Amino acid sequence: MLKKSDNINNGSAIGLLILFIIGFTILKWDYLSLPFYWDEAWSYAKAVFNMFENGPTLNPTQVDQELFRGHPLFFYCLTSTMVKISGWSLTAIHVWMYALSVFGVLGFYFVIKYWFDASSALVASAILLASEMFFIQSSMLLPEVLIAFLFTFSIHFFLARKFFWYVVSAIALVLTKESGLMLFPALGLFVIWESIAKKNTLKEFIVQGIVYLSPFLVFCVFMLIQKLKWGWYVFPAHVGYMNYGFENIYGKLKVIISVIFKDEGRLYMSAITLVIMVLLCFKKSLTRALSVSQKNVLVVCFIFSLCYAVFTSINFYSQRYLLSLLPMYALSVGAVLYKIKAFNWQKKLFSVLFLALGFMLYSTSYKSSQGDVSQGSRDMISLHQAVINDFILPKRESSFNVGFLMSEYLKHPLMGYVDERYRDAFNLVYIHDADYMIMSSIDPMEGEVKYNEENGDRELVYENELNAFWVKVYKTNY
Repeated sequence: MLKKSDNINNGSAIGLLILFIIGFTILKWDYLSLPFYWDEAWSYAKAVFNMFENGPTLNPTQVDQELFRGHPLFFYCLTSTMVKISGWSLTAIHVWMYALSVFGVLGFYFVIKYWFDASSALVASAILLASEMFFIQSSMLLPEVLIAFLFTFSIHFFLARKFFWYVVSAIALVLTKESGLMLFPALGLFVIWESIAKKNTLKEFIVQGIVYLSPFLVFCVFMLIQKLKWGWYVFPAHVGYMNYGFENIYGKLKVIISVIFKDEGRLYMSAITLVIMVLLCFKKSLTRALSVSQKNVLVVCFIFSLCYAVFTSINFYSQRYLLSLLPMYALSVGAVLYKIKAFNWQKKLFSVLFLALGFMLYSTSYKSSQGDVSQGSRDMISLHQAVINDFILPKRESSFNVGFLMSEYLKHPLMGYVDERYRDAFNLVYIHDADYMIMSSIDPMEGEVKYNEENGDRELVYENELNAFWVKVYKTNY
């Protein structure tokens, strides 16, 4: 049995984690006042604002489905309630989302510590904090961070036999997004396996099954209400995105594996973890055996990860959806660290692991993507703000042909790009009726560019670049 002195002290681990969070907060500070971006802007901000004005609700019959896209309403209800407290402002909303993320990391630490130890919990939590995807998403008005932690907490509470909190967290999960259903295949297989292994009576199996299924039944009620009111269970546009083709699923699974195990510098962490596992296979004297309950956690998390990866591959793909798999990856690395028995080995490997974390941070220091999981998103926001302030506002009497995101920014002042006094001030038209055409690396509008190149009817009148991204304005000369 390991002595207390053989492991990192819980107080020390908490202290280090708090220091990491403070550093994380310092790096995040400038992001808290940014305008809304990408899906924040065209989807979630408008829906949350609608519920902010009309009152929070979980009833799908009381909302505009074109705005809420048929999703369960817990995230909208939660965030609109928080904004009711603080008032509507970009900074307040991003601070609320960031606070949820920080509390999620702290909760994640205690979950890993419950099943393993403080050393494992600290490393697993640090892996999350070092992820660029988590860093960017942690303050955005998007549900993926909440979903990731609700998956983790639901699995934890169920396996820890804290069934009341399981029901609460799992109901919150399935009423946040449809992907929450991927919780049930993993837990369902566990319930069946455990009942067989322990030779549970039929009564015990039924009682556990009722607890396990109760959140699912709540989701079924939600779906039934949607069917009775709107005539469909799932928003029709989302059904159209589903693709069960083998090539589609196989291709997306390869991308998912790459993102989780390789991208953002996790290649270094994965390689080090693999080396440690091999060493432990040959050095049994250094290995600490896992208990049955610890093995159960790892198996359930593995089954969940498989189910979630396949679900994500079938449906419309966005990289931020993979946030739900990051805690599972971090938990696995923490479990490998836990298996090392001798503290002197732990101490040495601690240094190596955190060195790998440093590589992770270094590898994400360049802004390689303009998506909502990369630091490049801030560059695109800056470019959009610049072209609006420097060109569009001074020439607002003119007509403009713009991309989808820019149109959302100009039409809706709540996105944070234009003042309320400019609501409906911009004449946004098709290209043949426009005085100017505005493009960016996120809204390139290739068809319009090709048309202008073929006809020679364009004149570059504004250009701005920041790192790998750009904004250009052409006078159409029609």
